[in-house]
Amino acid sequence: MNQYPTILCDTREGHPYSFGVLPLKKIKLETGDYSIEHFEDYVSLERKSLLDFVNTVINKDNRQRFFAELNRMKQYPRKVYCVIIEGSFEDIFEHRYESHAEPMSIFGFILSIMTDWGIPVIMAGNRQIGRLICETLLVNFWNHAQKGLKKD
Repeated sequence: MNQYPTILCDTREGHPYSFGVLPLKKIKLETGDYSIEHFEDYVSLERKSLLDFVNTVINKDNRQRFFAELNRMKQYPRKVYCVIIEGSFEDIFEHRYESHAEPMSIFGFILSIMTDWGIPVIMAGNRQIGRLICETLLVNFWNHAQKGLKKD
């Protein structure tokens, strides 16, 4: 049994996290930006900078791609899935992003992901906290999975 999980990062992830001692492998993931090797159908984390998220809301093509991503998240037997936004609600309501998009539109879109899609959205506040949340979710899932594998 490995001491650490191998974190998978989608090849299309433009600004990937690094996870210190955790091995990182870049592959084309079907869904999300981060997962764990051998558990791709169970863990899917989507990372968005605040500006990227805002652009997803206002651009029809980006929004359609994002909806397809959310749809794929829901179709698998995933145990852990979420959208991690590197920003805060304060950033949104203080309009700390470069776009004419109204804060209430951004806020409403976040709420619709949670209520209409049933997918948690984590407002990480910044990139460093987003990375910590991503790493912690992945490692916690992996630890639980390892305990389950020992029982078999």
